[in-house]
Order: sequence, then structure tokens, then C-alpha cells
Amino acid sequence: MAESHAEHIRGKPTVLFTVSGAPAGVKLDGWIADSLPGSLVSGMDHVALRGRWRREQLTRWDRMTLLMGALMNRDARARKEELHGFDYVDKSSIAPIVDTVTQLRSTPVVG
Repeated sequence: MAESHAEHIRGKPTVLFTVSGAPAGVKLDGWIADSLPGSLVSGMDHVALRGRWRREQLTRWDRMTLLMGALMNRDARARKEELHGFDYVDKSSIAPIVDTVTQLRSTPVVG
């Protein structure tokens, strides 16, 4: 999907934000690299937000998928979160997105 819109995105000020259980780092960077063309990501500002999931709100399929992932996960903390849920939502964490957009809006667009 992103590839089909790449020509419209490339070269424009873009903020990519992700929401997941994974913190910013190698694991999340790998997921992004596997999901989006590198030529797009290299021109984006990325802000990683932590998310939330509650086991009771998931479908049976989603719970089974997370169970399989947890069984293969070597990280004990991540495995526990995959099995029992987590809540890292913090409204103040959007400040970097707001700051980046404010900065981009004040920068003249060339072209």
C-alpha cells in the first residue's frame, strides 16, 4: 500500500508514528523496515508510541496468535506481556509528534 503512494509521499515532510507494545529500538526498526520501503522511511521523522491491549478485548484468534508468539519469545518480559496484556498509554507521549509537526509547519516547503 505505501509503495503505491510512495511518489506522493517522498520528499514531503512526513511524520511516521507507530503504536505497539515494543519500545523504540532494533525490534521495532526491523518491523518498520519489513513493512515500508526504506526510501520512504529514511525521509520520515519517526515517533514510537507504546500501546495497550487487554486480553479480554481480543478475539479468540488474536489470543491464539499472541499465545503462539509468546511461546517462541525468548524475552521473558515480552512473553508475559503477550500472554497477559499491557498498558503503556500515556497522553503526554504525543508531545514529540506535536513538536515535530509544529516544527515542520514553520519550515517553508521547497518545490
